[in-house]
Amino acid sequence: MPKHHRHGSLNAVKPTNIERGNHTVETKLIEGVEPLPIDKKVLAVTRKNASEWDYGDRWRIAIRNQAGAIYRTIKMDSMGIYAGIETGLHALGLRNEVTGNRPVDGFDAIFRLPDAPTGSDTQP
Repeated sequence: MPKHHRHGSLNAVKPTNIERGNHTVETKLIEGVEPLPIDKKVLAVTRKNASEWDYGDRWRIAIRNQAGAIYRTIKMDSMGIYAGIETGLHALGLRNEVTGNRPVDGFDAIFRLPDAPTGSDTQP
């Protein structure tokens, strides 16, 4: 899985930090962007998979809304947490549009509903 790389700035609302032992998962809603109707489930998956037991590089996940805009970011320092959140988001029916081992726009994974546009679909 790829390491975290910087991305363009997104205006975020106050982050939610989930503490587990020495590890923190940080998730943010993007200001002015409509969340998915299932966002409470997305946040529940994030909380459920926060773990105190392993750590490593920084990992970043983004979630797109139904219009294809990124509305939530999730940052963690554990591959185990990353894998758990990724599995949970797939179980919610979300699909990862990042293929291969290289981040896209600084994100290791970008999830969306199967019928929602990708970022490239929403660009002018």
